[in-house]
Amino acid sequence: MVFNLNMFLVGTGPSDPELLTIKALKVIQSADLLLYDILVSNDVLNMVGPDAKLLGYNSRTQLLLSFAEAGATVVRLKGGDPLVFGRGGEEMDFLQQQGIEVKVVPGITAASRIAAELGIPLTHRGVANSVRFLTDHSQKGGTDPLFVAENAADPDSTLVVYMELATLHSLASKLMCHGLPPDTPAAAIE
Repeated sequence: MVFNLNMFLVGTGPSDPELLTIKALKVIQSADLLLYDILVSNDVLNMVGPDAKLLGYNSRTQLLLSFAEAGATVVRLKGGDPLVFGRGGEEMDFLQQQGIEVKVVPGITAASRIAAELGIPLTHRGVANSVRFLTDHSQKGGTDPLFVAENAADPDSTLVVYMELATLHSLASKLMCHGLPPDTPAAAIE
């Protein structure tokens, strides 16, 4: 059975309300209920419609289901882009398995914002012909710089790793062991 509900998964971008898409703003302002996590800025939360209810939320998919079944226009707010390391895919899969269609509104991921602010092209003719977004968290759990290094030591690609800075030195060493030249330009942003 497929429910005819309004369930949205909305990326709020990297904490700057001016970087919201127009569609994200429209959905946020028309929602009955908005569930948000810690990465959604207060500036974005202040943009909700006057009658909307806000609820702090941390990846409890069953809660999403109960509100959707109640017939409300439900918006799940995720920092950045909901389908880039935001676990939005897991929430979407769960709801779809329950027969609920989820409409996804993309957001700007942190890597795009930082690259723009610092003037670092993610791709650049003659320098990098692709970009890879990786996390240092493996599916097995925990951080694994070796996993990242084995899959990312490509001098023709920009590598963006969403990680804890504590693993940076280990990752750099492993990337060089896998063939990345020591003089490869790099930036670490916290």
